[in-house]
Amino acid sequence: MKNWALGTLVIGSVLFMIAAIVYVNVSAVRYVLRDRALRHANAETAAEVLTLEAHYPVRSGNYCEVDFAYTVDGVTRQKNTRVGVDFCLIFSQGSQVTARYLPHDPQVADLIWGGYYDVELFAAALLDVGVVWMIVKIIRDSRKEQAARSAPVEE
Repeated sequence: MKNWALGTLVIGSVLFMIAAIVYVNVSAVRYVLRDRALRHANAETAAEVLTLEAHYPVRSGNYCEVDFAYTVDGVTRQKNTRVGVDFCLIFSQGSQVTARYLPHDPQVADLIWGGYYDVELFAAALLDVGVVWMIVKIIRDSRKEQAARSAPVEE
């Protein structure tokens, strides 16, 4: 492979990795901020489970996808969320649960249940640590290589 092709591949890989890191971190922070706002708003209402389905993906954490309906100020809304898979074991279609919402924006709501998005935060942190470790390793290896090149050759 030519040097320019290898360089292009490396640059493309680095840019893809940076985009993935930014996406994962922004998503995780967005969910954490929304969850924190819902907790601090302290506005709750009854909700009904419309549908729920457990997911057991091979490469990521198990979760329960839930469609639920809730009413605020006489307006019924429907939302979809992901919660821990144990939700699907405890509740069923038609179950009455509790939802939190933002009083100033009732469209923003979620079930009061274990934080599935804690898994996303953990994944983001793990990805960040992995990338920092890789960068440190690349820098150390390049410094060792430079030191080896600049060392005097014994005859």
